[in-house]
Amino acid sequence: MLVGLAIQHSVLGADQPEPVARQSAVDMTVSPDETVMTVTGPRYTARLALPQGALLSLRDQVAGQDISIGKSSDKLWVAHLVGRNGVSSADYAAKEVRWSWDATKQMLTIIYPASGNKLPAVRAEWQFSDQAWLDLSLTVDNQTGCVLRGVENTLRLPAATLESAILPVLPGIQLQRKFFTDRREWRHGQYPRALVFADYAHFRAGRATLTTFPILNRDLTQVARRELFPDDDAYVWRHSFELAEASGTTWTSPRLRLRVGDSEADGALAFRDDTGLARVPSLREKLGPRYDQVVSSLSTKAGIGMMSDFRLTLADQAGYSKIWQGLPGPALLFITGWSRGGFDESNPDIFPVDPKLGTDEQWKQTFQSANAAGHLSMPYLNHTFWNVDSETVKSMDPKEFASYRADGNPVLEKYGDKKNPHVGYATSPYAPATKARIARLFEELSQKMPVDLVWEDQIGSRCSADYNSHSPNPLWHAQGWLEHTRTYAKLGLMTEFGYDRMVETHVGFQGNYIQAEHAKWGDFGPKYWGEDTWRIWPVVPMMARDKVMFYNAPDTPCASKRVLTWSLAMGQMLSWALTANQFRTPWHFKADAFQRHVVARYADQRLQDFAVLPDGITRSNFGDYTVWGNESPDQEWQAPAGPRLAPGGCWVTDRQGRLSAGIFTAFSGQPLTAGEHYLIVETRDDGLTVRHLQGPDTPLILKTAKPVKRVQARFDQEQLDQEKVEVPFRMEKGQVYLDITSKLQGKDVRSYELSFAE
Repeated sequence: MLVGLAIQHSVLGADQPEPVARQSAVDMTVSPDETVMTVTGPRYTARLALPQGALLSLRDQVAGQDISIGKSSDKLWVAHLVGRNGVSSADYAAKEVRWSWDATKQMLTIIYPASGNKLPAVRAEWQFSDQAWLDLSLTVDNQTGCVLRGVENTLRLPAATLESAILPVLPGIQLQRKFFTDRREWRHGQYPRALVFADYAHFRAGRATLTTFPILNRDLTQVARRELFPDDDAYVWRHSFELAEASGTTWTSPRLRLRVGDSEADGALAFRDDTGLARVPSLREKLGPRYDQVVSSLSTKAGIGMMSDFRLTLADQAGYSKIWQGLPGPALLFITGWSRGGFDESNPDIFPVDPKLGTDEQWKQTFQSANAAGHLSMPYLNHTFWNVDSETVKSMDPKEFASYRADGNPVLEKYGDKKNPHVGYATSPYAPATKARIARLFEELSQKMPVDLVWEDQIGSRCSADYNSHSPNPLWHAQGWLEHTRTYAKLGLMTEFGYDRMVETHVGFQGNYIQAEHAKWGDFGPKYWGEDTWRIWPVVPMMARDKVMFYNAPDTPCASKRVLTWSLAMGQMLSWALTANQFRTPWHFKADAFQRHVVARYADQRLQDFAVLPDGITRSNFGDYTVWGNESPDQEWQAPAGPRLAPGGCWVTDRQGRLSAGIFTAFSGQPLTAGEHYLIVETRDDGLTVRHLQGPDTPLILKTAKPVKRVQARFDQEQLDQEKVEVPFRMEKGQVYLDITSKLQGKDVRSYELSFAE
């Protein structure tokens, strides 16, 4: 049966009260000729051109440097109308524009009057605070006879000093100084989009910083487009709200917030606080009593291909039980491809099971036995793509359920190759037929198999326009899927990628830059951003890692040193793909052990600080846990008061000194046998546990505050009552000396258990 998980809704996107400012908090002056207004707060000074309101400069007062530069001819805003040239603030005659200052609210209001059907009436408001921020909002009363398709604002950043731009491309990237000296462009497209977690940017120019993001003032996922490109002495940050507002309507923008003086980490923290993300229930609250089991389970893709791979049918229940019992530890089984025709070939008709595999009852028994073995089930669903050959699609008119283009044609998608093509309709989340079929689908699922969590494909990356008549607005497609997830959040949802608004309804997102790099997707990576011009900088785990789990995709399983070190440093949960040639391999055991005994310890800890140190070393602080990463491919690194990291290795430790895990060449100040050693050393209340997951046999020294009375080797990690083998050791000056071997009595040693003397 489907298991309910407690979660609250509508935290993000709720109407937020207008900020209240004190009358004496900021200082405002106007030049004698009334062409420049200067507003000074404790952290910033803003200069604006009057009467049109363009931002002439924004100064970081503490740094004593400008973070934004401008000209009197700059445009505060540009409105784009279908069939017309753009209309901007500069198109209104100065004598017609009216401005006023409210000292109580600390607000500048500018009124741009309508001119027949040529110019819309626009109201701009600059709200200033006595803290570190100022906001801009716009209201456009469109009586032009044309559809309003976008409203843009630009910031001009000083190219001479611009050295960093941090953008939330999962898990986050930093464009560095060489990016700007090479005069490169970043045109990553819209939010929300695959891999784009938030409508957010943080810039550093010299010592001055600027963080910018919109604060949603209504329950709507507002589509936006962002670009960063050079222009004379500046780099332009162009931010556009994408719209489809008919003539005769009035549109009010979210407040676009500019924060001055935040560090990179403080900018991420301000984003989560100011947008309401901090108020979303925590991951522990969402998962409740199942938290420990979920975070300790290795996400393991169990596609139907594994049946032929292991030469099994659903009738072979004993064979499946053997697999479930043979997994190194608890797994979160990501189950795909059981429907007729295989993967994505019968959506939304996910049952009956493909007759080539067996029966529905056998299918149910298979995963009941998995649950009995301690594993969790997470079936794959795809509500966004309905196959053309499914019974549901054949029985309906596409107008009842499909997304439509502006030209009046349904969105028909194709992917795969000639040997294995997939063809289906993109669905409309607002269509009653779509909603009804999804509701019946969940009823079927609850009857046909045990379900602990639910995976919904592409929900987190569906953001194209939808002109189905049931959609309240063509650009509300992403909002429609968000509302869908609010309906089913209690089931424990995961999705592909995901973005900030979806954090409230999900427990997990899968996929990140390393997946895009592996698959060579679109406009990602060195080909587009340049070599030595950028790096991964994990801003997203700073925003939301205590609210939702971030997973590597199954396509990038933890089967290499690079993926393991990268995942630990970036706060990613580990993934695995279950195949016959990857079953119970050394890497399978390593991935399981690091997920259970390392990642699970800090699975809900927000990344609080990230630093790139000399010699290719990174330091990630997750509350009580610190992860050191060695990005050098050929140089070892000696950690301060810690082990020596192998090239490409890592070290995870905690403040209490109860964990020391990673990839080492020396430990406790003593060299290990030549080679790389994957070690996890945990301190228990009654002793220590050592897991030597890879590396040649080696002597090992462990420091301990208590004397050790016994050391035993264990062959199967979870069988506490199994036969144990006593291992010789010696104690000397608070240190334990023992020899670590991979095998004893012809069996693989999984751990060494050290017991303290009472």
